[in-house]
Amino acid sequence: MTRPTHCLSCGRPVNRYAATCQHCGAAQPQKRLGGVVGLVGLLLLLALTVVWALFGG
Repeated sequence: MTRPTHCLSCGRPVNRYAATCQHCGAAQPQKRLGGVVGLVGLLLLLALTVVWALFGG
């Protein structure tokens, strides 16, 4: 079971993964973990490419 968080509009508890509040219908902010993971992967790939270009060839 997920821990509830609170709605930013009405203050009632809502599910952590709910896109909207069940009580007032207000949209809830969503965390974007996939975007962060993609950004870290892209930066890692860029760093490896730079290291390879400087020391590998």
